[in-house]
Amino acid sequence: MLSHRRIVRARARAVAVAVGVLVLLAPTVARADAPPERIIDVVQVTWAGAPATPAATGQQVADVIKSDVIARWSQISGGRVAFSFGRLLPTLRTAYALPCDAAGSLSFINGVAQTAYASAGISDISHHYLVEVAADPGGCVWDGRGLVGAPGSTSGALILKDTADPDVIAHELGHNMGLGHSNLETCSGGKADGAWSDCTAVEYGSATDLMGNTTRTSALSAYHQWRLGWIPDGDVAVGNRTTTVSLHAVDSQPATTCVYSADTTTVCPAFTRALFIRDGSAAYWVEFRHADPANSIKQGLVIYRTDPPPASSVQSPIASDAADPTSTHITTDVWMVNLGNWSYPAATGSPSLAGGGSFTTAFGGATISARVASDGTATVSVVRAGSSAPAAPTFTDTSSWRNPDAPLNTADLDDKGVDIAYFEAEKTVGSAVSIVRVPRVSPAFYWERTYLDPVAPPALARLGDLPEGQYSLRLRAVNVSGVAGAWSVSVPVKIDRGSPVVTGDFGIAALVPGRSVAAVWRGATDAGSGICSARVLNPDGWAALGWSGAVAGVPRYVLPSTASEGGDGQVFDCVGNGVAGTVSVDTGFRPASAIKRSGVWRAVRVSGAAVTVAPALGSAGAASGGSAGASLTAAPSVPGLLCVGACSATVSTADGTAAVLVGGSAVALTVDGRRAKPLLASKRKGARVAYVANGAHKVVLRGRGLVLVGVQSVRGAWTQGSLLSGTPHPVDGSLADRTQALLAGIGFAQSDFADSVTVQPMPGGTTLADATLDFCSSDFPSDALRVARRQVTATRPADPYSFLSTETVRYSSAAATAQALKELDAASASCQSRGYALLPGGAKQAYAFRALPQLPSGLRPAAERRLFYVQMGESTTATTFLLAYQFSGDTLNAMYVAKPGAWTLSPDEVSRWLEVAAVLAGRLDRGVAKLDALSAI
Repeated sequence: MLSHRRIVRARARAVAVAVGVLVLLAPTVARADAPPERIIDVVQVTWAGAPATPAATGQQVADVIKSDVIARWSQISGGRVAFSFGRLLPTLRTAYALPCDAAGSLSFINGVAQTAYASAGISDISHHYLVEVAADPGGCVWDGRGLVGAPGSTSGALILKDTADPDVIAHELGHNMGLGHSNLETCSGGKADGAWSDCTAVEYGSATDLMGNTTRTSALSAYHQWRLGWIPDGDVAVGNRTTTVSLHAVDSQPATTCVYSADTTTVCPAFTRALFIRDGSAAYWVEFRHADPANSIKQGLVIYRTDPPPASSVQSPIASDAADPTSTHITTDVWMVNLGNWSYPAATGSPSLAGGGSFTTAFGGATISARVASDGTATVSVVRAGSSAPAAPTFTDTSSWRNPDAPLNTADLDDKGVDIAYFEAEKTVGSAVSIVRVPRVSPAFYWERTYLDPVAPPALARLGDLPEGQYSLRLRAVNVSGVAGAWSVSVPVKIDRGSPVVTGDFGIAALVPGRSVAAVWRGATDAGSGICSARVLNPDGWAALGWSGAVAGVPRYVLPSTASEGGDGQVFDCVGNGVAGTVSVDTGFRPASAIKRSGVWRAVRVSGAAVTVAPALGSAGAASGGSAGASLTAAPSVPGLLCVGACSATVSTADGTAAVLVGGSAVALTVDGRRAKPLLASKRKGARVAYVANGAHKVVLRGRGLVLVGVQSVRGAWTQGSLLSGTPHPVDGSLADRTQALLAGIGFAQSDFADSVTVQPMPGGTTLADATLDFCSSDFPSDALRVARRQVTATRPADPYSFLSTETVRYSSAAATAQALKELDAASASCQSRGYALLPGGAKQAYAFRALPQLPSGLRPAAERRLFYVQMGESTTATTFLLAYQFSGDTLNAMYVAKPGAWTLSPDEVSRWLEVAAVLAGRLDRGVAKLDALSAI
């Protein structure tokens, strides 16, 4: 799969269908800038057999947009969304009729948009929305579908089926800007709320705004306004304890403009328009609405849930709406709690909780009531149930305490409805016990927003706030009233604040003469927790030399016997203290023929077994990136020279470390003119180490029957840079599955990249839901023959790549991979001959191919690999791709490297990523053997 697929939402008059989506982004900034430009264009779509006179025409839709939709969005957004009408584009005739299913209509919408804008000569569509007007193909239960963009997106596309209804158009434009649906919660026994197992999530059933299924011109829900950035985090109160909140109406705005920013020095007065409450696994957003007779809404509180229901609780006419939630990320949808006399689908009554009424959340954790104040705000009372003393914190896995920002405890303290002020840590060393205060993490702390913690991190303590030293640790929480809770269990810790000390000193742990060498970075040391990660990065952030381990060790890299590596270096200790710099490591091998000698010598062959040089320089980690692996591969034999009679050899060494290699005969040694301990005769048939020189020395070897093999050298250099703090990467829960863990050993890994890069499975990347071979937009029946799949992406701040991913697929048999390879050949041949791929809807996507630079060794054989250097699209829509598909037995590994723009991957960059593909090929061979072993169990 080349990229994330955008998800379709649908809306109908009486029956609605949708495909669920989770969007990971959340706004934290409200801006006072002028509204961004948003241009709406319209195109009429037809096909062979379509009605000659459809119920709605492009002109009719254009007129409705100009007379209603633009003003409607301006009204409900308070002027924050300013649409303008662009053009009515020429009617487009497609190759086939509009499909009704979600996937088919998604492709149709995209294909029509590309073709229509290309035909109209509009290349920059970053601020354009295309409304596609189609006839009814028959069988569709919906009136419109819209692509769901990121929150606040300024471009998109939607399709209308035989309608010019302004409410449908406005609704689909909401999806384009990143909004989900406003749904309804109904529960058994006439209850307003409860556990999802006792309740039903009715798609589109909300009563408040146009993101439901009822015509409404009232303000969007506070949650959706927050998603769009209109309500900043600072204007959302969090009801973690018994408190009173003054809540402004959801459609009100501050009297003075204030720009919110991540800069903590910026202070903006609070203008609270939403209240968030968490009760166990349930999440609530509370808002206040004034009476709105035009929309049948009475004055009072309106409450939504944002914890997604399980599939068994979803009421929808389409199965894809009922997908179980796959993560805890914040959702696009909301589910309205009916606290009035609202009736759906009759669309009568009001959902508001009137003043004087009260509402208790699903699990009894909070009770909410309100009264309207004289200034027009609502005074909301939150009463939390349960004990005011915090529960004992639960520690996270101590093996994850690898950087200063690592959380010490899980987030379950917030489930108890107690507002935690800070923590206390009990430090025990022998009989000495002391207690130190540990702050609750600030909003600037790294955390991933979830529907349970959307606006502020949960009550967590972090590793970096513990005192240094080795001791036993217990933790307890203290609430805002000063009441201390129960102590946690005790765990042993070793807290290290000091960064590693790094020099350019490299040594030799082992070698295969003339073939490869295991170089160890002796100069990477840490007196506290030890070294757990050391990388040498190429210009793309890939670890050309990578090493990491769960426990402290000596970084070790397997290199060719003559090689040069260098780049940005990153070294981290085992608790995440790091240092950056520039590093280089050079290896060299001088064969016996290049060494100064006296006497008579003749050529011989010596066993190519691996030679241990310094057994104490072991490694507790594993090599990755460009390293050949953590172990050496023996050679059948290597060349040497045999002395006939008495001989001598002189070796001069320079900077770095050099290992002088000889055969099994006795050797007399002189180093810098002084006798050294002689080497006794050995029955070993292969090479052995006569002497290891560190720095400049003159080594003379003498003996009868002496076998000279050569000299292996390693030299390093380091220039100190800045200090680093390790990035806390999310835990990948999919690795608990054995097959996923084996597939993970083939593709990209976290240790393959700079510390700032995050490698995680794509949404759906551990399932068979998405296509694998979609190159050239062709159909690949072999996708149905897959049995396991893992696709991960590598992302970083200010990422130069639009997509950087590996996908590893296990097929049902080797015959299935052969079929996949045959289909890939047919698709790529078609693209190359025509210069384009034909998209659904008749659009043509340009494909331009270029020759690859010289290929590195280590790739899969030519018959089992397909490499493409290609540009997709034209002009401002172009993206440059390097694609590497490599097959072994019944397994495929694919690497996708994409950069926005035309031919933006330089030849050198392509060569570097091809070297990465060669590394992945080696992993593929090893991984297939492990997968075969798993299958045999």
